[in-house]
Order: sequence, then C-alpha cells, then structure tokens
Amino acid sequence: MKTSAGNLSESGSATVRKLNKRPNGETMSRAITTNEEYDIAVSGEFAIIKCWAQFCRPCIDSAPAFEANAARFAARANFYTLDIESVYDFRDIDRVTKLPTYLVARRGEIVYEGVGSAGLEAILQLA
Repeated sequence: MKTSAGNLSESGSATVRKLNKRPNGETMSRAITTNEEYDIAVSGEFAIIKCWAQFCRPCIDSAPAFEANAARFAARANFYTLDIESVYDFRDIDRVTKLPTYLVARRGEIVYEGVGSAGLEAILQLA
C-alpha cells in the first residue's frame, strides 16, 4: 500500500520515524492527510495527535504552543496534526467532540483523549 508518506509495508516504528523526518525550517509536527497515515501514527510507540479545523479559532491560537512542545518533547513523542475537514471519511471522527481534540496513542491504541489547552497540558504530563 502506498501513500504520500511512502511505503507502509515497513516496520511500524521505523515508518513513524521516517514520517517525522523533515527539512530545516518546517514545523516539528507532521500533518496527517489520510487514514493510512493516521494508522501509521497510532501504531508508533508514543504519538500525540492534534485534531483541528481551519474554522476553529482556539485551534489556530494553540498552534504555536503545540509546535513548541513538539520541539521540546521530540525525543519522547511524535507529534501530528490532523485537519478534520481535509481527511475524507476520518475513521475516528466520533472521538472528536470539541476542537481542538488531542489524542494520545501508544502501540496501536488510543490511550487518552483531551480537549483544549487543558487537554494538551494533561498530555504533556504523560510525555
């Protein structure tokens, strides 16, 4: 199976590391654009996924803090963003009841869900 992220047949953690490689100057978090990329992110050791939308002002306002924490905790967690309006038929949309929603995944399972800045602060305690 191929996506814009590359060949998904590689081992889970190696693929997640490859997804997070980025040239200098780009954001620390990686944008998830397909359900397949979401599956790769969730399958990693420790992933923090910010579900957001362009119409959501708190989502936009929280972006700098999310990116700063992605840089701060890069050695401990992989950070992702998922624009719920751009991922067609996002399979876990029922987990997103308010925006921004933060999901924490460990080895294939969502282990925590948080909303807003309080949700992000609670997640960072896990990192």
